[in-house]
Amino acid sequence: AEPGSLAFGKVWTDSPKTDTVTVTNGDAVNSLVIDSVVSSNSNFSVTPTTATINALESAKFDVTVHPVTAGTDSGLVVFYHNGATTRDTVMVTGTGAVKVATLGLQTHSKMFGRVLLDQSKTDTVKIKNTGELTLNIGSMTSKDTATFGVTLGSTTVLAGDSTYVSVTFHPKTTGNKADTVVLP
Repeated sequence: AEPGSLAFGKVWTDSPKTDTVTVTNGDAVNSLVIDSVVSSNSNFSVTPTTATINALESAKFDVTVHPVTAGTDSGLVVFYHNGATTRDTVMVTGTGAVKVATLGLQTHSKMFGRVLLDQSKTDTVKIKNTGELTLNIGSMTSKDTATFGVTLGSTTVLAGDSTYVSVTFHPKTTGNKADTVVLP
């Protein structure tokens, strides 16, 4: 069986990945009968599971990895047959990965400077989804809602896209003010 190993690399848990193994019958007279193909790890499967390969011919087998959890996985795919060695083994490896939505803030703090009482100043903060799934933001608020107002540009941010949060500073008293924007 060629290749003798398959390294699938990173594979999403919701997207199986397939590669091929070629089994060649080196006998010039007899057919190679593959009775069964067995995987030692259920996250790796092979089709077909039986075959008859004529003299000096080859057949391709699809090996598919479908991880159910994140993490490194490995196994052996064994071809049982009537040839001189009675079996051939292919080592298989892959790393399961789970898609997530990831919030990334471009700016972690904003300085509004001096703002007169009963006046207001607005600035924006960019939010980027650095993950692989759509980011759904239920709500966003500030702790001191009397002094700082928050307006979210969009509650849905596609993977790789961005939205903006407008933060308005409206002081009611003099002195330094600070607040935290909260995503529940």
